[in-house]
Amino acid sequence: MFSFFNESKPASVIEVTGGVAIGIFVTYIMTYAPEIFSGAHSIDFSYLSNLLLLGIPVIIYGWFQSEKVRQRAR
Repeated sequence: MFSFFNESKPASVIEVTGGVAIGIFVTYIMTYAPEIFSGAHSIDFSYLSNLLLLGIPVIIYGWFQSEKVRQRAR
């Protein structure tokens, strides 16, 4: 859809997973920033597991897109 902006390059699964992990980390930190900075924070495993579950389809989609680009490059 946005390929006219720049050519997409193949990304490895490690890069996709790293991007999702950074997104999960930033989302968690921004959600609980007031509690973290006040020192009254305990880890919310329910919220963290929901973020991880949301990350799985993103990783699968990223892997699918990278394989599609790799096959086009052959």
